[in-house]
Amino acid sequence: MKILLGLMFSLFIGQASQASDCFLNSGVRGFENNGQNSVIVDTIRGTYQVDTWVCLELDWADEIAFRPWSGMGSRICKNDYLYIIERFSGRIKRRCSIYEITKVED
Repeated sequence: MKILLGLMFSLFIGQASQASDCFLNSGVRGFENNGQNSVIVDTIRGTYQVDTWVCLELDWADEIAFRPWSGMGSRICKNDYLYIIERFSGRIKRRCSIYEITKVED
């Protein structure tokens, strides 16, 4: 029984630590490309590495935007969306699913 409780506790702690690697959409100050499927996002509360599933053209993106999976709220977390925006038209060029967000230590 103690082992089962310990396992459940460690799973809970693991999920809690994942939830902390989110950022506010309104707090994004800029980004830089970090390869084909990754960007480094600068926010008012820190810097985050955002990794996506296959996201063609992300390494050439001039403008990106984020949207929560639910379409509501302002926290961007795992499973939310990153959009590549066309520079001159402002249209969405591609939607990419976020599979991991990691806070980068300064």
